[in-house]
Amino acid sequence: MIQFPRRKRLVLPTSNSTVVFPYELAPGKKCMCWIGMKELAQELDRVGYSDRYRLIGIHNDQIGNVYKSKPTNFDVAFWLRR
Repeated sequence: MIQFPRRKRLVLPTSNSTVVFPYELAPGKKCMCWIGMKELAQELDRVGYSDRYRLIGIHNDQIGNVYKSKPTNFDVAFWLRR
């Protein structure tokens, strides 16, 4: 999930991961999830976002914990041109 300014969120159904979901993550273990920059730009453009944004990646676990990435600047138009 990606969070925009003003708490708007976009769920990205297609992302890459080091595991196949659904997946039981044992205590003390981790996995990584990511999406390509151009793919993200295309998805954002598809739903009407075409400017520069500060994005935060978010994941929730089964017991309600929320994990957030550090904010990052993202320029949709720049990545659409690449």
